[in-house]
Amino acid sequence: MKEMVDKWRSLAITEKEEEVIGVGDDLVLKGKEKSPKALVGKLLSCRPYNKRHFKETIANLWKIVGGFEIREIEEDIYLFIIKDDKEIERILSMEP
Repeated sequence: MKEMVDKWRSLAITEKEEEVIGVGDDLVLKGKEKSPKALVGKLLSCRPYNKRHFKETIANLWKIVGGFEIREIEEDIYLFIIKDDKEIERILSMEP
């Protein structure tokens, strides 16, 4: 696990990857209906991935106190339902 975290920390974003990708208002509303305390994220990958392993990796990296739920709301777009506002702020402040 430490090896994975070290690799995660060594990631860098290229200029092209810094491009902002908007999430439509309909997705934001859909997420708010399901949970007012949630984050929305999109997985950017050209290669196929195992969704179960993706969810396990996020859970291991974030280590959320009190648990959380991950729901796929569209292809590669996830809703991260988190009960504690402090945990949301902590995750948003994490790097990279």
